[in-house]
Amino acid sequence: RGFAFHHAETSHCMLTRWLPDSPSPLPPNASHQVGVGAIVVNSAGSVVLVKESVGLAAKMDIWKIPTGLVEAKEDLSAAVEREVLEEVGVRARFEKVVAFRHSLQAPWGKSDLFFVCLCRAEGGDEVPFRMQEGEIAQAKWGSFQAFLQQTPYPRDTPIWAELYGQCVGPDGVVGNVP
Repeated sequence: RGFAFHHAETSHCMLTRWLPDSPSPLPPNASHQVGVGAIVVNSAGSVVLVKESVGLAAKMDIWKIPTGLVEAKEDLSAAVEREVLEEVGVRARFEKVVAFRHSLQAPWGKSDLFFVCLCRAEGGDEVPFRMQEGEIAQAKWGSFQAFLQQTPYPRDTPIWAELYGQCVGPDGVVGNVP
């Protein structure tokens, strides 16, 4: 009965050994990664859309919303604002979470919690983009409705219906919701 490997970070690795002759009550390592996606809307009702340089979305050649992972000890609101600034150079203000999903199919044997957030662009209608080198190939202000009409997105699922309802007001304007 030796030590058991628990987890590793860049600064350390954790080994444990339960000494009593009973099952260990020590909790396992973190079971999820947490991601965010930003629906960044300007006063004209356009949203930030990006094409990635690498990864599955790049291979599919689709326009998507800026996304990324929440860092340790970081709030969702801070994470989504940081990701937008890093990926396209636009300052965005978090307003609310509009949808989330839980997936059991994430890298490294973890589950994934993904939060879609509605944000407001700061600095005018057509803020110029400063794209993150090596990650973002293109960025544009585009139509939220056109984004949702892309083939890869299953528009007939409840999450997309809810997402649309949370982001588009009764007048059809993105972000004009109570």
